[in-house]
Amino acid sequence: MQVWRAIPYAAPPVGALRWRSPQPVENWQGVLQATTFSPSSWQSSEYCQQLGGRRSGAFLRKIACI
Repeated sequence: MQVWRAIPYAAPPVGALRWRSPQPVENWQGVLQATTFSPSSWQSSEYCQQLGGRRSGAFLRKIACI
């Protein structure tokens, strides 16, 4: 089994992107290390700041049985 955690698929929905369709992520150089889970996305900034969440975009998790 192979597992990828936190593959980015949308830019963070902040500023002018808030409440808009998802936008592409910026390209990265080299190999993306998708070995840890992404941070939780915020719903209410005051509450989530206490929990350690952040506005960091949208991520996929992929599991492949080989």
